[in-house]
Amino acid sequence: MKKIKVFHVIPDLETGGAEKLALDICTFLDKDKFDATLISLYPSKKSIYEEIAYKYGVNIVFLDKQKGLDYKVLFKLNKLFRQYKPDIVHTHLYVGPYVLLPMILNKVKGRVHTVHNIASKELRNFKKKIMKIAYQFFKVTPVAISDYIKKTIETEYQLSSTRIPCIYNGIDTENFTRFKDINRKITFVHVGRFSKQKNHKLLIESFALALRENSNMVLKLVGDGVLKQEILDMVRDLGIKEKVVFKGIQKDICRELNSSDVFILSSDWEGLPISVLEAMSCGLPIISTRSGGTPDIILDRENGILVDIGDKEGLSKAILDISYNKELREKLGDNSYIHSKKYDIRETCKQYSALYKQILGKK
Repeated sequence: MKKIKVFHVIPDLETGGAEKLALDICTFLDKDKFDATLISLYPSKKSIYEEIAYKYGVNIVFLDKQKGLDYKVLFKLNKLFRQYKPDIVHTHLYVGPYVLLPMILNKVKGRVHTVHNIASKELRNFKKKIMKIAYQFFKVTPVAISDYIKKTIETEYQLSSTRIPCIYNGIDTENFTRFKDINRKITFVHVGRFSKQKNHKLLIESFALALRENSNMVLKLVGDGVLKQEILDMVRDLGIKEKVVFKGIQKDICRELNSSDVFILSSDWEGLPISVLEAMSCGLPIISTRSGGTPDIILDRENGILVDIGDKEGLSKAILDISYNKELREKLGDNSYIHSKKYDIRETCKQYSALYKQILGKK
């Protein structure tokens, strides 16, 4: 039987939830039925995800796009599609508008775009208009990563809910497993890039407020980004340098999670955070703002604590509540671990496989 040829197109292979999902789908799709290729618009950056891709034998193509508007990438995509004739082109993040014309010219039948964030936040106005045209006139299927995100796609693009399949993000739950490294101090961990979306400022203010009452806590910040120096300065100015550890980008996220007691997320908006699923799979209780699709996987006081977006006092109180209450931490952590099994990447790939076949009219 001829394999279904799938191209996953992403901006680059920097660390991030969308990039990880695309990489994992290419890794875990049934290789007897699918031939998956990961296409990066930008050049190789020798990232951790590239190492993982090569380790698992994922084929990667780099198109060496220049920063800004680079029309050459359209010709490169067109040449690639003409040469390899993909059955499915699956786009992520902001690459949809780059791929639309080459898909049309090469009569690619399967056109899929995963919306990784609140639809109103995913793209800027011009690219959003192009994607609206793609959905409404050129048979591009938008995939939501949570029920909440599906609603935002319906609203933003005026699409019927029947046009929008919902496939939850998944992780390799066999890789992210429970192993508790007991800490003397209660250790909180945040994994994510330093950006406006993640609102590290709220996290640091809330943690500093909580430290006034309970000094037996440490916060680890895993990741990098444009706002890192601003947060470093903030930590210094608040006099809590000894309580906040900047870990940078880490290869072994599982180790960082397992040497922590609580995962914390302070975002203003989200899609369905891969980092939260990984923390759940390691049996961590979750503290999070009610951002995007996070409440679809975190049930308040069942496997985590939810607070309102931007609520400094609420976040600080949640930090204190969970730091003082070992029974609560264990209960929420146990439930996190149980819930995480629903979000295995193998199940995610089964659902994407079914979608690809449905679009192509195959059984």
